[in-house]
Amino acid sequence: MLFPGIASHPRKTRATTYVGDENLPKNGSQNFRAGPTRKIKRSKKSTDMLMDGFIEKEVNGEENCAVPLTTQTSMDLHRLTKLVECPVCLGVPKSGLMYVCQNGHNVCSGCWKRIILCPIARCAYDNPQPRQNLTVQALIEVVDFDFACEFASNGCEVTEKRVLIEEHEEECPYRLVPCPDGTCTYLIKEKELEHHLKEKHQNVRWITTEGKYNFLFTLTTNHNLSKESWEALALQCLDQTFFFQMQRHGDLFYMWNIVHGNRELAKKYNCSVQITSNHNELKTLEDVFPVDIPREEIWDDPNCFQINARLMRNLAIESDGHKTIDMKIVYAENMSNPDGKNAN
Repeated sequence: MLFPGIASHPRKTRATTYVGDENLPKNGSQNFRAGPTRKIKRSKKSTDMLMDGFIEKEVNGEENCAVPLTTQTSMDLHRLTKLVECPVCLGVPKSGLMYVCQNGHNVCSGCWKRIILCPIARCAYDNPQPRQNLTVQALIEVVDFDFACEFASNGCEVTEKRVLIEEHEEECPYRLVPCPDGTCTYLIKEKELEHHLKEKHQNVRWITTEGKYNFLFTLTTNHNLSKESWEALALQCLDQTFFFQMQRHGDLFYMWNIVHGNRELAKKYNCSVQITSNHNELKTLEDVFPVDIPREEIWDDPNCFQINARLMRNLAIESDGHKTIDMKIVYAENMSNPDGKNAN
């Protein structure tokens, strides 16, 4: 027996060696106190001897070697996740910012904004800013945890590694997107957007073409063009759904096109907008915006097409006491995109 309370390997008589720490007690040291042991059966031929802080196992071909227990050898990733997850959302925050209550219980920064007391101890947090759990934050940075989707509270159940979950969130069907109808201010789950438009905005015109990418339509307005918003047009072609919207804001008319998809999908397409009257014609080539961007951001974007009110009056056609605007929209795959092909 090498140390009191520690059994040596039955097939070996040489002393146990300690790997990984030169400061560990050497064989025969009288100052070393062994902790309680327990056996874990690995096979009929061998057993691992566990004691406080060390595990006796085969290392680099050497049997009967005691190796210091590390986080990875003492517990699996699932158990480690349980130690660092937020008790409110039951997730590991990608930002890594973890606060603690006055009794030391964790809560992620996102959930802390929505609660008053610690959900475990029912105690308060430090004011004005709670203390951070630096140990947990360091673990989140270095351990390859599975992270829940940012939109888990909306119903998404996807969990992935950091890089993969960020890619998923770009096109998560549970992400919230602004309604493309100019009269609506709601944020809708992306997967429910078309249902919302058909259910709540029955004035939206749905136009589908087979094999064509040209859309001809007429917008009607009052005599002085003071109307501020027109119903959205849902134009389906190229296996995609595009939304055309026009709104007046001050002395400017804004026109923009949205594709029902994320930023990467929007980069693949452009569209030309042509307005024709009896004596004038205006044509422009526009970028297509993703469905995620609010209209106020689109208005500030230099790629958003703007027409001043005076020019729009010259383009409008007088008809039975009101004015109409005849438009033609052509969608195409973006030739500047490396994978794009001209759809015309």
